Amino acid sequence: GICAVLELLLRAPVPVVVQDCTGKDRVGVVCMLVMALCGCPDQHIARAYGISDKVVLPAELRKRPEIVKKDSVWRLAGPECFMSPEPVILYTLHWIRSRWGSVEAYCVEHLGMAV
Repeated sequence: GICAVLELLLRAPVPVVVQDCTGKDRVGVVCMLVMALCGCPDQHIARAYGISDKVVLPAELRKRPEIVKKDSVWRLAGPECFMSPEPVILYTLHWIRSRWGSVEAYCVEHLGMAV
């Protein structure tokens, strides 16, 4: 799960490449958490996460147009369901901190990450 990936990434020599099909959901959340754990400012994290809306998603759709035809979520909700505008990422980080006190506490208490 996410906890195992985070622990692996935080111990790995750098640089590290993390990738999945479109690099949005699982990879995006993992990268958002790693960046926050490393002390990156929220604005920087949100900007980096949002790049996939402008670069990764359009490139994936050009390479794999079958996503639009086969993906039921895409057909029902449209491309917006695959987008993560900066305000959404900023809100997510704010919500994590307001509920758990910090990203670190979220990773330990909710995800079960070792200290």
